[in-house]
Amino acid sequence: MKHKISYIIAFVVLTHTALLWPLIVGSNSSVSVQNNTVFPTGVSTNEMRGFAAFPNGVTLTNAATTCLFNSLFPIAGPIVMNGGLFNLAKDMSITGTGTYLANAGQFNGNTNALSLPDQVATFTTSGAITIGNADLVMNCNVTLNALLTFTNNCVVEGRGHTLDVTAGGIAVGANSSAVLLKNMILKNVGVGKMYCFDNTGTFSLENVTCILDAYYSFTQGILEIFDEVKITGLNQVFAYQSTQTSTITANATLFFDTTMTFSYASNANNLLTFANNTSYLHLYETTLFASNVGLSLTKGALVVDGQCPVQSAATTSAKGILIGDGVSAANNLITMVLAESGLNVQSGFLVYQNV
Repeated sequence: MKHKISYIIAFVVLTHTALLWPLIVGSNSSVSVQNNTVFPTGVSTNEMRGFAAFPNGVTLTNAATTCLFNSLFPIAGPIVMNGGLFNLAKDMSITGTGTYLANAGQFNGNTNALSLPDQVATFTTSGAITIGNADLVMNCNVTLNALLTFTNNCVVEGRGHTLDVTAGGIAVGANSSAVLLKNMILKNVGVGKMYCFDNTGTFSLENVTCILDAYYSFTQGILEIFDEVKITGLNQVFAYQSTQTSTITANATLFFDTTMTFSYASNANNLLTFANNTSYLHLYETTLFASNVGLSLTKGALVVDGQCPVQSAATTSAKGILIGDGVSAANNLITMVLAESGLNVQSGFLVYQNV
């Protein structure tokens, strides 16, 4: 009986220990083609080695599963995350017409890139995904069905494609994380669809068209504008409410489309800044609104295109919308009113202070 108990205990220990061994697939010297591979949970990191090809998809068992991606080949087929983590030692390319991200999960990029397939019209995600310290390359349109969060420093290269956040959203994580979105269309943006976790986060936009389908407020974090950023949406409001300073950079334009309202409602009047006189705020038949805190515009350039209503909640001129600071010519705001255009003050104060 004692020997039988000992055998049982030994079997249990060995079985439990085996479950903690990582699964290392492929080699760094010879090519192998894998079936759909399920990586187990455990205390060690699983690995997809250099010459292993994965044309049939991969699965991470659960949130305690990690896998080192060190393969030279792209992944095809479904990538089932189940809350697990991929650590990228090389760029990861996703390919194939039947490939998608299923369930929540994480990618730690280690400054590598994650490239989406170019064989499909639309790539979908079905769970919350976190991407850290990586470049995300969109070779197709992307539809999010949950939150996509960026941590550390990330770049999303849109390549002219559309990122649809109708059923999902994009966010910048906490602790000074930043993401640059470039060369894309952001579709169906509204409240809770694009935000920073805290005031240390930065959203940078470069050559982006942002289409609003509902009221939108940028409530915390930093916004940086590069190249041309167009905000559009029929009768929609873009509200700047962050307490952080955001910037239209040199040789950049922040463009608001017809029927839009640009609402400035922060806790100080000088948190929308211009790098220099090549930084443009372009209003095309746009309503410009400022809360009773006011709005001070200096150094850059304002383009008035069409009839643009001006609404201010100020009860004194000092709390109105101020053009220039009245002190230094270096802080003048170049104001360009195009033909048959004008600023129509409907309430409050608009004060011209250029010197």
